Amino acid sequence: LYPVKDALMFVKRRGTFGGVGSSFFKAENPPFGATFTYYIKEAPKTKKAERQKNEKELIKEDKPVYYPSWDELRMEDREEKSYLLFTISDESGNVVRKLKEGVKSGINRVIWDLRFAGTNPVKSVTGKNESGSPVMPGKYFVTLSMSVDGVLTEIAGPQEFEAKVLENSTLPAEDRGELVAFQKEFWEFNRAVEGALNSTRDLKAKMDVLIYAIKQTPGAPNSLMDDALRIKSETDDILQHLYQDETIAGRHEPTSPTIYDRLNQIAWGVGRTTSAPTQTQRDNYKAATEEFEPILTQLKGLLEVDLINLEAQMEKYGAPWTPGRVPGWNKE
Repeated sequence: LYPVKDALMFVKRRGTFGGVGSSFFKAENPPFGATFTYYIKEAPKTKKAERQKNEKELIKEDKPVYYPSWDELRMEDREEKSYLLFTISDESGNVVRKLKEGVKSGINRVIWDLRFAGTNPVKSVTGKNESGSPVMPGKYFVTLSMSVDGVLTEIAGPQEFEAKVLENSTLPAEDRGELVAFQKEFWEFNRAVEGALNSTRDLKAKMDVLIYAIKQTPGAPNSLMDDALRIKSETDDILQHLYQDETIAGRHEPTSPTIYDRLNQIAWGVGRTTSAPTQTQRDNYKAATEEFEPILTQLKGLLEVDLINLEAQMEKYGAPWTPGRVPGWNKE
């Protein structure tokens, strides 16, 4: 892991210049952030690649090549893919970011955009290192680790570097630490709200399936359907206050701001600025957090108590299997 140059912190310009013909010249800027340059002498081979290499050698030497056992092939199929992990820490030793990259032989580079990790929901494997809000200016350290078949080993570093603010802001925050703290606190709130919203939507979709299954269960008592309909109704209430009142919005009438509306207003304001948060943003944050707390408690109750009890009762009365429910089995 080679020495790291100090990195400049600023907000990158958005937009393009259109309709100016050849009167405006534009070229690519250097990558924004801290550049980590590293050298890998040889990327680790998978068990399959290693076996195939040995087989080629045996063929060259005119020696017998035996087909691997099922257990050996199974180990090849289940082997964890190797990867590199860059761990960035601040001067106090706190880890502020981890960047995962594939392993390639030779000299390579990876860029850290001087931001904390993102807090948006992860619904699929994308391979991207999602970013959050900017970190504090100051001294940082980076180490390089490699994971081979699930075993992570530190192989290089630490290398020291500094994140320095480019002093070109029109209205810079008087207290940069206060700004970073507010942004970090806000994105943690965003993590919770986004998670709650997705959990509620998943619950709503799941309740439709459970209700359909209960209708097909001959021995299910009416109380089972009553419980399911109550959970669905409370889920709709949560979505109304958390995201949108569909009854009003669906008729193109103005609605009162929901928690998610306030969240978006703040996100657009603090996402790309080095200025201090406004009083409106602070007021919106306070109102949103106060509204969110009881809703989160209600949602946890539905998911961790009511839904579990309902599924247990469905199993008791022999309802068809539904996603997320481990089936029982009456052998007699």
